[in-house]
Amino acid sequence: MKLRLSPIKRETLNLNTFGNNKSKRQSCELFKFHIQKPKSGENIELKAINFPTICSPVNSEVRIEDYPHLKDLELADFDPNSNGDKSIDILVGADFY
Repeated sequence: MKLRLSPIKRETLNLNTFGNNKSKRQSCELFKFHIQKPKSGENIELKAINFPTICSPVNSEVRIEDYPHLKDLELADFDPNSNGDKSIDILVGADFY
């Protein structure tokens, strides 16, 4: 899905995708946008970096019932019946450890 956002600035990062030992310097675009919580209507500001590759496609299935803390979340791309693309398009919270 393309959001047609305009970048607010560019940052040079040392990119190292998960599972890779080598990093690569690359200029990435930083975006700012708002989302609205479905139940409360509250607007939340998010900042995102356009990262060329997050990780390789996921080969295993995720059993959502194994994660009870996620039970009330509406996961847009989680479809247990899907046989389609298993790539990771959006990673939320990678800057919090």
